[in-house]
Amino acid sequence: MKEPYRIYNDIEACIQEVNKCQLKDIIINEVFYSGRSIRFLDRIPTVESVHITSDKIDDFSSLYEMPNLKKLIIDATLKKSLDLNFLDLEELSINWSKKVIGLSSLVNLKKISLLSYSPLRKDLKELENMKNLEKLELIKGNIESLKGLREVNNLKELSLFDLKYLRSLSSSENKSDRMTDIEIQGCHKISDMKYVSCYKNLRSLIISKMGKIPSLQFVTRMKHLEHFVILDTEIEDGDLTPCLGIDYVRFDEKNWYSHSNATFKKANGLAKKQKRMSQ
Repeated sequence: MKEPYRIYNDIEACIQEVNKCQLKDIIINEVFYSGRSIRFLDRIPTVESVHITSDKIDDFSSLYEMPNLKKLIIDATLKKSLDLNFLDLEELSINWSKKVIGLSSLVNLKKISLLSYSPLRKDLKELENMKNLEKLELIKGNIESLKGLREVNNLKELSLFDLKYLRSLSSSENKSDRMTDIEIQGCHKISDMKYVSCYKNLRSLIISKMGKIPSLQFVTRMKHLEHFVILDTEIEDGDLTPCLGIDYVRFDEKNWYSHSNATFKKANGLAKKQKRMSQ
């Protein structure tokens, strides 16, 4: 994949180069561009993707003048409001703040990553109209419930990192058969993983830094699971047999677990062989 074009201090030269080559992907990094303004963006209409890594930028409103903007990454502190109502994005990654307005208007989003997302409702109702959303990543924030995800039926990948207030995955249930990948890390208040099994076509499940979970019995209901990793998380009943037959399994070895890594590898080889023969 081609690297994004890097904006530097000679803005006129940058504009000429971007337009001449009809470039679609740019990055604005304060290491190479020391300016505070991005008003030049309306002069490079071919650009579809903008990545901003600069706390010097004091006004993002020029983004509204980009007719083809589809992907926006802002790894910076917002000094003024950013009104998403003026954008029609397919991908968004942003450090959340109260200055972000109109998230729910982005109904054509396919991918979204939110750092420190902290809505007043403490749930995901703002996302419920994103019917095209395929990938959701939440990192930190005040989320207590996944209410709102039930309506997001095209979701394929869900990543939840360090959501210390999230108590349950129950509201993540929906009618989608598209979910293939889930990763959950550092969400310590979640103790029951049974709701993950509602995704019948899940292929990959990664669980890490989750404290303790009662058992892995929920895995037996996930008939298409191919990749299962559980690290820095204690399985209270110690029973690893629900994982037998899964192509790839990784876990932290405990002397009181039903299997060591070596004995599990051997048993799983036999289980996978039997599984293939029965198909």
